[in-house]
Amino acid sequence: MREVVSPDYGKTWNNEAPIDTVRGEPGHYRFRWPRISSDNNGHVYVVGEQQYSEPIPGHDNWFATHIDILFNYSGNYGETFQMPEIRFNTAGGGDPDVSSDNNGHVYAVWNAYNEQNDV
Repeated sequence: MREVVSPDYGKTWNNEAPIDTVRGEPGHYRFRWPRISSDNNGHVYVVGEQQYSEPIPGHDNWFATHIDILFNYSGNYGETFQMPEIRFNTAGGGDPDVSSDNNGHVYAVWNAYNEQNDV
């Protein structure tokens, strides 16, 4: 995942910066569904879906053989992010989202596709 920051309401943007360390890992395929949340204290929270391996033939590149949910945060308005990122091994989950408040609470959610039919 990558991010850019504008300190002036979108007039100018800083250079693209990485939010994760997994590009180039063996089997890395793509990222999907990046979501972002922030608070008034300069904290920025990001989640995304990291897919491994190649898509399953016949499924229009929709499915991968393994998906992790990646989470990362910044304490300086998105100028830098913590490395390494936090990885949730979801064994079949996806479609993440993140929310936060000004009291330090951060919530990450995703669909769990498993044998119990959790969604």
